[in-house]
Order: sequence, then C-alpha cells, then structure tokens
Amino acid sequence: MQDIWWHTHSLLPLIDAARVACVSRDFVQSWRFCPNLTFTRWTLNLYRKKDGKDCQLRVDNIMKKHAGIGMKTFMIDLTSVSIKNDTCYFDHLNSWLQIVVKQGIEELSLFLKPCHAVVYDFPCALLSGETGASLRSLLLSSCIFCPTIGICLRSLTSLMLSAVSIKEEELTRFLSSVPVLESLQISRCYRIACIRIPCLQKLNYLCVLYRCRLQLIESKAPNLSSFYFAGELSVQFSLASANKIEKFEMFFL
Repeated sequence: MQDIWWHTHSLLPLIDAARVACVSRDFVQSWRFCPNLTFTRWTLNLYRKKDGKDCQLRVDNIMKKHAGIGMKTFMIDLTSVSIKNDTCYFDHLNSWLQIVVKQGIEELSLFLKPCHAVVYDFPCALLSGETGASLRSLLLSSCIFCPTIGICLRSLTSLMLSAVSIKEEELTRFLSSVPVLESLQISRCYRIACIRIPCLQKLNYLCVLYRCRLQLIESKAPNLSSFYFAGELSVQFSLASANKIEKFEMFFL
C-alpha cells in the first residue's frame, strides 16, 4: 500500500507534493522517487525574496533527499534569482544536474539570467553514453554549450537554444547527432553567423529569432513544414524544402 501512496505522491506537482509531505510523515521519503521536478520562483516560494542563497538552500534540501532514480523531467528557472557568487552557485547547479541527468531522463530545461551566457559552462559530459540516449527534449538558455564529439542524442525530438554561447561548427556537428529531431528553436546565439542544418529527415519545425550578426540560414532538412524567422532583412535563406513549407512567417527588425 505504501508503494501505491508514494507513486501517487510522485505524480503531484512540486508545490502540492511538498504540502502533502509536510502533512504526513509517510510521504516525506517519497521525495526520493519523484520523477518530475520543476524549480521556479513560484514553486520555491520566492515571491518577494529573489536571493540566490534562499533558492540554493531550498533546492539543496530537496535534491539531497532525491535518490536520482526514475527521473523523467527536470526544469530549473533561475532567471529571476539574484546570484552573488556565480562560481559557488554553479557548483551547486552542477551537483543537482549530476543527480537528475541519468539514464531514463526525458526532458531537461535550464534557464539562467542573460548575464550568465558566457559564464556558466553546461556539463555536456552528462549527456554522453546511455544517459543522453533517453533524452527527448532539451531546452537551454543563457549558458555555454560545447557539445563534445561522440554525444549522440538519438531520441531527441525537441531542441531550444536561447542566448547560448556555441560555435557554428559545434552546432552543425551537434545537429548531425540528433537524427530524429522534429522541432528546432534558435534565438540570440550571437557567436553563430551561419546556421547550417544537415539533412534531418524528421525536422518539421524551425524557429530562428535574431537581432544581429546572422548572415545565413541553410537547411537541408527535406520535410520542413513550419518556418518562423525574426531578424534582419540582410539574412540569406537556403531551404531545401521551400516548396513543402505550409506555415511561413518572417518578421524583419
């Protein structure tokens, strides 16, 4: 019966699960097996205070109780948190990712403040081997992303990179390692002047939001059906599936 209770508890949203754990001692240990963790200023009860220390302590208290088993979804949004010591804080962030990014993880979302776009180096090594094999959705915002050779996210269907520091050749190589990618969103990745998308058979949605520097968008994906672009008029386009695109929207800034 206790296993059934714990499973039911694990399906609750984070705030509701915390409330139940406070009411009943039987549910305190069920934190160890919660498959979906979402950390925002609301779920962490940081409505007025935005101090990074408070956020760090609250996340630490939860992560230390988690067994890191059965994790499916992990999302952390630190865009509204004031972080005074980046190095110390990012050490904690790395330790949290090490707990949850394991074999079986399906959705991973990380949102940092724009000022951290060239400060925090996302630990790509966590996505190697079988760990990355189960990942279906990856959303990264305001960090350094340098995917190493050998990473193959063969189940990834959705990718969003926003204000991510990544080189052109790294992006092209990484896209070649995600064969079943269906949705790609790229915005404000200003180290990239040319976006080159390889022949991804299942890619059907592409969204690019840029204000400066971008010169070319080249896509060899043969089945692209939706394309959205917001940027400068000078950007050139080379789309292999131009005749198949059903939704085509462009906004020039």
